[in-house]
Amino acid sequence: MKKRISALALATAMTASLVTPAMAATTYDYIEDIDLKVSYSIEAGMTDEDWSVSVDLLNHKSIIQFDEDEDVTVSYAPDEGETWKEGVKPKITIVMKVDYKEDGWKFDDDKIEADGGVTVTTDDDLTISKVNASSSKVTVTLTLPKLKYPEDYWDTRLDIEDAEWGDDGVATWAENENVEGYEVRVYRGTKSLATGLKTTDTEMDLSKYFTSKGEYTFKVRGYYDDYKGEWEESDDLDLDKEEAEEIFANSGNTSSSSSSSSTSTSTVKPSASTANLPSYVVKGNWGTKNGKWTFTDSKGVAYKNKWAAVYNPYANTAAGQQAFDWFYFDAKGEMVTGWILDGGRYYYCSPKSDGTQGRMVTEWNQIDGFWYYFNPKSDGTRGAMLVNTWIGNDYVGADGKFEKSR
Repeated sequence: MKKRISALALATAMTASLVTPAMAATTYDYIEDIDLKVSYSIEAGMTDEDWSVSVDLLNHKSIIQFDEDEDVTVSYAPDEGETWKEGVKPKITIVMKVDYKEDGWKFDDDKIEADGGVTVTTDDDLTISKVNASSSKVTVTLTLPKLKYPEDYWDTRLDIEDAEWGDDGVATWAENENVEGYEVRVYRGTKSLATGLKTTDTEMDLSKYFTSKGEYTFKVRGYYDDYKGEWEESDDLDLDKEEAEEIFANSGNTSSSSSSSSTSTSTVKPSASTANLPSYVVKGNWGTKNGKWTFTDSKGVAYKNKWAAVYNPYANTAAGQQAFDWFYFDAKGEMVTGWILDGGRYYYCSPKSDGTQGRMVTEWNQIDGFWYYFNPKSDGTRGAMLVNTWIGNDYVGADGKFEKSR
């Protein structure tokens, strides 16, 4: 992407000292070298209206002119209203020409292109990255050093205001147009419940952290690339046990959900065969209690507070569903769906009532509009959400959400 910038006036022409005798049409004088003076004002954070570039010719034949059709262009320039980013190396392209038919001069393209006949005078560390020369036109491409933000550029630009609790455990704050995204932390009293949560919205549902009574607060800050603003702290939300549980439940954070088509083991015909199940798979009886799924093994032991690889008679193997999978049962013995925090790692169990309900997901899954990656390897952390890492060419951040591809 290029933006055109008109060059400043050329250095004072030296035509008075030139001798340009009349020549036959087939006789030319040759320009063997070009000396350019380049000045520019480009910094990270500048908009497309702030920056400038100027190019002058030093000690050269006035016959050399900037190409009126090209002038000076700068690649990697921002779109209208956007700003330069740190780390970008802009390129300046300069096009010069001579009218050899009228003036009798040509560029010595062999010397200019092959022998480095172009020099640049500048106070900055510009580099000549490419020269293309013909007898009538020379194109020079210069590369600028990496752009940097001024030292105090981000001091207040990422500040967040109006951090407060909305309805049903939703954190809200005012929009800041300078930020790339927002980072959120959640607290109950002085205890940290979650860190590294990220979003591009100006709100985040934090109701799943409302698991007991207490004073809930959150902190939010804006970020842009590697730059982070100051933390803005919300007001206190003081909840008793019943209020916290009500918000938790009303926002869809139930620990389990029963299948709309299956209310007990006796009313649904199993479709998954028990043949060739791995030895670690537990067999037993699925049941329901208060509309929620439970499991009791063949010895009559009800599963509570544990993961288990359990035979799933409701899986539709004809549709490619697995006859067994990993499930989690809470302290009441109820099968859990949705997000699970276990051992400091997040897992996700399918809430879908399609024969896969409750199973621990692996690999890429889209949840509430965001993509997450869950460990598929049987290494002791199977099903754990990965964070701050590359999965092939895709990167997930501190909150497990897909951020970018390379």
